[in-house]
Amino acid sequence: MRHLRRIMGVRDVGSGLDATLRRHRGVFAVVAAGGLLLGALACEDSDTVPPADSTISLSANPAQVIIENNVQVLPVTLIATVRNSIGVPLPGQDVRFTTTNGVLTPPPSTPIETDSIGNATAILTAASQGPQVTATAGKATVSLTLTAGSAAVCFITLTPSDPQTITDCSDEFDFTVLAEDCDSLPVDGVRIFLEFNNASNNANAVTGNFNPSNASTDTDGTFTTTLTLNQTTCNDNCTDKDCGTTIRAKDQSGIVFSPDVVLVDGIQ
Repeated sequence: MRHLRRIMGVRDVGSGLDATLRRHRGVFAVVAAGGLLLGALACEDSDTVPPADSTISLSANPAQVIIENNVQVLPVTLIATVRNSIGVPLPGQDVRFTTTNGVLTPPPSTPIETDSIGNATAILTAASQGPQVTATAGKATVSLTLTAGSAAVCFITLTPSDPQTITDCSDEFDFTVLAEDCDSLPVDGVRIFLEFNNASNNANAVTGNFNPSNASTDTDGTFTTTLTLNQTTCNDNCTDKDCGTTIRAKDQSGIVFSPDVVLVDGIQ
């Protein structure tokens, strides 16, 4: 039969296939290795995406861009924190930062992995004005608008215009906020926030609303705000219990605080 195949010009199909495979074995190996490499690169390029119901917050330190002669003089550290739906920080998540002005390090849209407490960090430099900075992790995104100022805030003072004693639940209290630099000079254009901090952890502490609850300081480094008491908590707690509490002002990054101002319950 073998002689007949040779005479008829018919080759052994199995042997021919084996020979072809042997000749091209190196090519197949290269193709396979290339496929594996491309797969690995694709995995590296894919972001680690947090669960769909995750949240992201963004803070800056200092809370404003310090500019002198149209040049940013201090770098701003941007910190994005990724948490799950119940507020637990998520490590190992990819966060991407962008900005409308200035230079980011790492560069914009570079994936930055969150650390063990869910934080990813970028540095902003070379801004010529207050930018809007955005941080994104999966479907979660947050933006922060930084104001531009000529000096960093070192001191915040919250001064009441009225006695801080609650005599009636309809009482309103006016306050002046002052932001100063480390030389005790007023700082303009910095955003300051008001809050109840209840330093004594009084379970019956009254609450209320500031109008405005935050604002940018003027050229004198100040702005005014008015506190209106929450009628429900006041009526429930201030007549037969001590509803006293404390309030304070803070910068946008939550690093610099004013001394506490005490609200005294004068109703009971």
